Amino acid sequence: MDPTLVFTTLKELAGLAKKANQIELTQKVIDLQTLVMTLVQDQWDLQKDAEKLRREKADLEKDSELAGRLQFKNNAYWIDGSTAEENGPICSACWDGDRKLVRMVRFPDNVGHCNRCDKNARYGRSAHDEGSRRSIMDGW
Repeated sequence: MDPTLVFTTLKELAGLAKKANQIELTQKVIDLQTLVMTLVQDQWDLQKDAEKLRREKADLEKDSELAGRLQFKNNAYWIDGSTAEENGPICSACWDGDRKLVRMVRFPDNVGHCNRCDKNARYGRSAHDEGSRRSIMDGW
């Protein structure tokens, strides 16, 4: 229903009551206008809340679908478990902490750097070599 039509009708009704010198009726119409305005505002707020919840639901569904595709392997996340360059490495600190999908910059010797959180990680086979036993988040 169009609220403008309701307000127009109430305004006309208030005008008729005023012309008929019905002070009590005029006051009741004004009270009714106030109630209708409150209802319209409440409806507007509910619509905004519903839209926000729809967006949040869509984001959660997207995160859930993506989380199902991420696999933790060799100290980093990889999309669909593939260690191909286009699938990672994804920063585990950003994903685990904030649900942010941040691709790490690849450097030689299987070292990745996250430009968002400034963490480094060794990934790939060399991450488990004897010579690279330092913490996966150590600087280099």
